[in-house]
Amino acid sequence: MQTHKLIGILTIILITTMACKITGASTDVPSAATETPAVDYKATESALQTMVAEQAAALEQATALAAEVNATATAAVLLAQSAPTATTDRPTQPPVVEPTFTPAVDSAATQQAQAFQATLQELVDDGVISSTEGDYYLLDDFNESEAKMGYYSGMFTDYSAENFILSTDAAWESASDTANWPDSGCAILFSYNDENELHMAFLGLDGYGWLNRKSKGDWKVLAGEYYGKLDVPDGEAKITLVVNDKRISLYVNGERVVSAYDSSLNEGDIAQTVLSGTNKGFGTKCTMTNTDLFIFK
Repeated sequence: MQTHKLIGILTIILITTMACKITGASTDVPSAATETPAVDYKATESALQTMVAEQAAALEQATALAAEVNATATAAVLLAQSAPTATTDRPTQPPVVEPTFTPAVDSAATQQAQAFQATLQELVDDGVISSTEGDYYLLDDFNESEAKMGYYSGMFTDYSAENFILSTDAAWESASDTANWPDSGCAILFSYNDENELHMAFLGLDGYGWLNRKSKGDWKVLAGEYYGKLDVPDGEAKITLVVNDKRISLYVNGERVVSAYDSSLNEGDIAQTVLSGTNKGFGTKCTMTNTDLFIFK
């Protein structure tokens, strides 16, 4: 039905067009009279029907082709989505990344070590040591108190050596203004094998530097010298202990106070300790900070 309507419309358009061509000639140009041919409506209708049929067939063919292409593309997409990812015979492993670490630079420790080099050089210049080859360690701060008169307590450094230097900023405090000062102070244990075999160097709050040895449970004084008056009940001083080639030297504020030779010296543990001269309150307290430990090779 729609095809017949289309043919009818096209026929009317065609007839109208032809009529316009016949009657629309310019009036300026004279022309001879011509005979207008009769319009063959049947032939025109047949031609139009043929053209419309051809266009309809082409449209149907194009529509079918588009549908086929669309179906093929859809199938390809579905196939790609459902197909497993292609793999090689050997699975590809992610690359192994080796971690790299940049050690943090402790500027305070570096400055401390550089300052200690000056101490080493002074000891070389004084002939106390002949070598500066060894390992340097910055120890943790020590803070300990003991409230039992005539006793000591402390903390091991986790290092053991025969020849070494330990230098520290020592500070003390007593709970009593009338403590037993010779038995109060900051001390260093060394050549320690057990509680009955050890050496001790300490600065008594009476102003004396002491070097002691304990063998088979018995104490022996190796040497003792007076440094000078110390501040009590609280004060501070720089203490340096040098143990090298069987000789022990104790320095206070850069001054060598006492020295002794002991052939029994051997390798042993090193500890920081406090000696108490009072039972009052917290007793005697000792702190050691900026502590350098140098172990000779």
